[in-house]
Amino acid sequence: NDAGQVSKINSIKVTESFIIEKNSHVTLIFSNVVVDYNKKSYIFKSLLAIVLGALITHYFSDTLLAKLIEPSTILNFPLNLQVLKVTSMFMVKVGMALMGGIILSLPVIFYQIWCFISPAFEKKYNFPVIFIVVFSTLFFATGLIFGYNILVPFSLEFFTSMTSTTVNINYNFTLEGYLIYIMWLLFACGLI
Repeated sequence: NDAGQVSKINSIKVTESFIIEKNSHVTLIFSNVVVDYNKKSYIFKSLLAIVLGALITHYFSDTLLAKLIEPSTILNFPLNLQVLKVTSMFMVKVGMALMGGIILSLPVIFYQIWCFISPAFEKKYNFPVIFIVVFSTLFFATGLIFGYNILVPFSLEFFTSMTSTTVNINYNFTLEGYLIYIMWLLFACGLI
């Protein structure tokens, strides 16, 4: 009988935090307070938001691809982006969709993380979560804009300026390699 076990656990003097997991239900015990909830719903809502964001991003993938290639136009030489594998374009679109899905769903992910940990806090901390979610999203977007407008052009110029005077080198990048570099750089700027 789970209810009997929870009541027995609740009557014990608890000096530390414990997590009891059984059949995807998590019970948090903090100072004689037992909170039981289903963690699958938080993960499901976050994954659903990522999938919806990925679908939206995939719909606009051609426009997004053009925007991500745009910073390379400032270089002093023509950049030749290549697709070398049969599956490369598919993987580029899937990668852009997943990264875009994660970025678009960040407010939902932040909120679901808060919903997961909020039972451990007092009720007075529930109101500021709105500000935390909004400002976390705004700061992430600011980092993306900073990365796109300042860091990406600077890093492209810096890395392509490393040339050899004795050997003629052509810069032929794969589209997949270029976009992976750009998307992870932008994501890291958003996190910082």
